[in-house]
Amino acid sequence: MNNEELKTKQIVVISTKGGAGKTTVSSALAIHFHNKGYKIIALDADVDAPNLGIVLNCDGKEKKVLRASEKAVIDYDTCDLCGLCVENCPENALSIENDELFLNYYLCEGCGICEYVCPVDAISVDETDSGELIVGESKYGFKCLTGRLNIGEGSSGKVVAEARNTAKSILKEEKIDLVIIDGPPGSSCSTMASVTGTDFAVLVTEPTPAALSDLERAIFIVQHFKIPYGVVINKYNLIPEFEEQVLKLLNKKQGIILGQLPYDENVPVAIANLQPINIYAPNSETSKQIEKIGKKISQILFNSVDKNSFSSER
Repeated sequence: MNNEELKTKQIVVISTKGGAGKTTVSSALAIHFHNKGYKIIALDADVDAPNLGIVLNCDGKEKKVLRASEKAVIDYDTCDLCGLCVENCPENALSIENDELFLNYYLCEGCGICEYVCPVDAISVDETDSGELIVGESKYGFKCLTGRLNIGEGSSGKVVAEARNTAKSILKEEKIDLVIIDGPPGSSCSTMASVTGTDFAVLVTEPTPAALSDLERAIFIVQHFKIPYGVVINKYNLIPEFEEQVLKLLNKKQGIILGQLPYDENVPVAIANLQPINIYAPNSETSKQIEKIGKKISQILFNSVDKNSFSSER
């Protein structure tokens, strides 16, 4: 194959509904592609509640503080308690209590209005710690990156972008074949930051009316960014006729079903044991389906079933 075909690819696993099985699929795909000879990075972009690194047993040796937001900082020695900042704060983050100016850190958006109106220059707006980026190695032998947002922070999209930028710098140095991104649930800016610029999206859904509605939203997001995609139906055998509803939606939206994962009691036990399903129960039906899904993705991205079937020269 030529160099263009072997360039680094990025896949993102998302579901606009929480609890649909994103991390189960992401962790199992990471193991699948690693075992097939691909050099991968597993990136957890669910910065509000990251779990991928836990399931993949990542050591997290390196931590980098991320300063992606700004907050007001008060110089109490200079403040004369005039109250102009309190009157003009659009977020009601400032108040005067017990003859002292009080800042509610979690309400402050760092807009700078308080700094602008203060007549004695007692307030400034400075960068603050928004979260951290954890870079480590999975015990299975590949790189893991985890973005983690501090509680109450609202700059999730910037934290995801920083995590992906770090992944880019690593893949240039180490000739990575594939970046697997475990995206956040929902359709917020962090989801957008996870999806944009990827080569393929895996949309995970489950047989519930809410999930079908959220699947349509996820399809809208990936189509907006012109990302090709496929759908994985998790726990499909709970309501077998759900597949027909998904097929109708995909026929209209020009998508494909990558595979169906059964309701499998091995999955929660694997999670409880901090293991991907294809490590904990490699012969389970879920693991067999992950194998098929991985092969389909390989064919879509690399025109190949596994890395060992083509030369690794670049």
